[in-house]
Amino acid sequence: MEARPDSVSAALSESALIGRFQWPSEDPRLRDQPSRPTCSSDDARLARAATPDFDLEGFLKRTQELSSELRIVELLNEACQFNSRSRFRDNEDVQERIRSMQRVGRPIEIVMPAFAPVLNTVKRFESVALSGAEDVSLRYLSWIADLITRVYEPGAIIHVVTDGIFYSSALGITWVEAHTYERRLMARVRELGLHNVVVHSMSEFLVPCHDEFLRNFDRHYHAIWKGQPYDGISAKDAGRLAGSLLAGFNTRKYRLTYAEMRNLFSADVPAEQRSAEWAPIFASVRESATNYRALRAALAELRWEEQRFPGAVRATIHLKKLPVLGMRLYPEYRRRSMLLPYHGIGVLLHDGSLTVEPEMFVCGRPEYTRVVAADGTTRFYEQTVS
Repeated sequence: MEARPDSVSAALSESALIGRFQWPSEDPRLRDQPSRPTCSSDDARLARAATPDFDLEGFLKRTQELSSELRIVELLNEACQFNSRSRFRDNEDVQERIRSMQRVGRPIEIVMPAFAPVLNTVKRFESVALSGAEDVSLRYLSWIADLITRVYEPGAIIHVVTDGIFYSSALGITWVEAHTYERRLMARVRELGLHNVVVHSMSEFLVPCHDEFLRNFDRHYHAIWKGQPYDGISAKDAGRLAGSLLAGFNTRKYRLTYAEMRNLFSADVPAEQRSAEWAPIFASVRESATNYRALRAALAELRWEEQRFPGAVRATIHLKKLPVLGMRLYPEYRRRSMLLPYHGIGVLLHDGSLTVEPEMFVCGRPEYTRVVAADGTTRFYEQTVS
């Protein structure tokens, strides 16, 4: 049985570092950084960043003639969709899933794989610590589920399926790091009191079907390794995948100096020179890409969504041309900010919105103040000088 192309055709979200950022000539971590401890008002500021302005009354008026299921589709389109609205709107399968849940008075269930620790020091200095970006993301998902109650009283539940442990071997991180991040994310949902966001671990889903999964994995790995893949990833997407994996790969264990990180990721270094100087790391990334593709294709064949969440609406954090819900993980995701909340550090701007940036390019800048949690980790950065 071949993997379904809709599950595996897209590479990782755009997260590559090479050629995308201006690198300071000297290590910005050595500069003086304005900082302050977190205070009682910070949680409220993050909560406001997670709840964008939405003209609900205008939406209700515009959609009053629509069927109940199409109203929910349009609400998702306007509140959080970054993929094609028309394709999602015209998807009969999505409409039928929503109708089926409505017939029995069941909350609209949305399932979405997301959240994995990134141990690339350029992106985030404290890799398994949660920051304000995760808070904004979790609160935003809860806000979307609450919004649905305004058009359908049972509301919605968003199932976040963390895949950090599942992909840990492809990202060069240990099980301990991935497990720690997952547990902290689950605990944070409880601490925030989010009743309509549930966090699950992808790795736990595979225990009952491990034999089938391993057969699928070995078959796909061999085909990709032999240059005869059938996982639906084009050569162009395979190249993008390698670039994204390099940006998410565990560079921490190499204990790179700033000069070495700059040499590896800066566009100032010619590609041929970079490939020669960092051949061992690029070889590891190529192996990781094969591993990642095989893991992803093997998982797709199991149809895990239907096994664990029958009838739920599937969401994705990736750009796809297919009729699927592209879920923003925070209001500015794929607007002013292209990084996932765990691919960088949260930055609160003057207007109260939050973007996510590689921490290496925020720290050491006088216009940003580092807000420090009680345990000494970075809660977020705030823009204090225009």
